Formats: sequence, structure tokens, C-alpha cells
Amino acid sequence: SSAASDVYKRQAQEFALNIYKSIIDREDWFMSKARKVLVSNRLKAKDINPEVLLPGNIETQAGMFLWAKKGPMLDLDKAQINAIDGEHFGAPGFVRMNLGIPSIVMDEVVKRLNQLVP
Repeated sequence: SSAASDVYKRQAQEFALNIYKSIIDREDWFMSKARKVLVSNRLKAKDINPEVLLPGNIETQAGMFLWAKKGPMLDLDKAQINAIDGEHFGAPGFVRMNLGIPSIVMDEVVKRLNQLVP
């Protein structure tokens, strides 16, 4: 019947709306968590020995990458850290590191880089 069909359509629309709302809620949660991780990792980068990397004014750097000046003790191979040479981006003497990583991984990055300094 037409009435039953209308009820079914309304239920289907409500179901779809509830799914949409849950996706939006998760997106807000994800964005909030991502921002917190980026801020936390940015602050952790301040603990890198300046003989290895000089992150500069971290607070004004936007985005998910850390741009840091290479220090005289930097050896990414020895530290087993994957970072991109800034020369590829027109910034020789700098490296670009992804900060969109789990905090525990950032802790390990800082530890390995600091171990380069005797």
C-alpha cells in the first residue's frame, strides 16, 4: 500500500540521516585528535638537540610537516629516520619531517636523533 511505502521511505531516510550524523561526529573526533597529535609532536620536536636539527619557530609552522635546519650532527641513515631533504622543495640545508605520526613514534624519532650527539 501507499501508506506502508511512505512509512518505509521515512524509516529509510531516518536511517540514512543517522548514519550521516555518526560519520560527521567521527570526523569531528578525528580532526580533534589529529590536531592534538600534531601539536604534541610539534612540541616534542623542540626536544631535538640543535646539533642535529634546528626546528626554528615551531609554533608558527602550519600543517603536518616540520621544516628544520640541518645541524652538523645530522645523519638520518645512522639514526634510521626517514625525512625528506629540503633541497627537493627548494630549501637546501633543511629537512621536512612528517608530524602526522603516532606520538610514541615521535618519541622514538626524538630519541634516535638525540643519540647522534655523544
